[in-house]
Amino acid sequence: MYKRVESGGYKVLLFISLLVILISLVLVSRDGMKNYLLSGFYENSFQREIPLMDVKSAYNEGKSATSSTLFKIIGSGLNRELNLLGIDYVQANGVNNKSIATSACADQKGNEGINEFIFDYGAYENRNIKVNRRYSENENKKNLVAGVYNPALIFDYPQDKPQVLIYHTHTGEGYGSDNSDERDNEKNVVAVGKALSEELENYGINVIHDKTVHDNIDYNKAYEYSGITLQKYLDKYGDMDLVIDLHRDDVKNKSSVTTEINGKDVARIMFVLERGNQNFKDNYKVESDLLNITNILFPGLLREKQEIIYNSAKGHLNQHKSKAVVVIEAGAHTNKPQEAKETAKYLGRIMAEYLYKKYTEV
Repeated sequence: MYKRVESGGYKVLLFISLLVILISLVLVSRDGMKNYLLSGFYENSFQREIPLMDVKSAYNEGKSATSSTLFKIIGSGLNRELNLLGIDYVQANGVNNKSIATSACADQKGNEGINEFIFDYGAYENRNIKVNRRYSENENKKNLVAGVYNPALIFDYPQDKPQVLIYHTHTGEGYGSDNSDERDNEKNVVAVGKALSEELENYGINVIHDKTVHDNIDYNKAYEYSGITLQKYLDKYGDMDLVIDLHRDDVKNKSSVTTEINGKDVARIMFVLERGNQNFKDNYKVESDLLNITNILFPGLLREKQEIIYNSAKGHLNQHKSKAVVVIEAGAHTNKPQEAKETAKYLGRIMAEYLYKKYTEV
């Protein structure tokens, strides 16, 4: 027989429970709350189920942190919310937990190795994952300390075709100035594409990095010319796993397109899609997977506007030609070339996660 709790005792227990919840919310750091919101169930569900928000970030600014957190508390229980105290909690959605390993090794290319971490835990398909990252204060700035190269993701990919094609519609987009006709391939987006291809090759991924100049004859026809280049490879190999059109943006406020990871300034990224083509759903699925992996491994690498979706865009951004075309803006003209090259290290890890999952979870 259960003994009925007297009315007064019940009220005391209820008061204590509410007090614990309120204290938890107060103690959560602002930055921890931001990362939590970006990966929260409500936000992810809203974004993925109702994605057709024209030319706007899927995550709206100015949402109520308290209401979102209370929503999570109701859905997940108070015990999990207590993990927020001093730790950035990340809910893993849409990412392979097996491949997001706890590698702490430095790679042969000099990427920083991380030996000690405060681990963040999340759940995905009833399995646990570990994300090797933490935050540290570096000259009064929030610095993300995160492992980059992960040898556990090395895979014997098929050799009969490339898994990844990287090209540049606006080949002359330069860094360090607003020059959109920069032909020094150490100072423009080609340098980032080169660094990215090298990172991917470290995982056994077959990459084609096409350096064809598409914007020197008629800038307004650049997508038409790059579409010809893309079609050449599609005719030869068929569709590939990832087709990346790598750009840089034009943003005057450098701080909005720059973050700090492992003590270095890194150009932030943004995804661009066009829904007015027959491959939108497929391209959107690819982009969504990459976006989710990015938010889990390297929060802050994505810009505040994580993605832009146009109703229509010039040449459909060539996304009508392939089911795997994703346009990525790597930083802006206000970033230095080295900051954009740093971005390539993290993009390489993100894409390696995506491809490892695709080839091992069939």
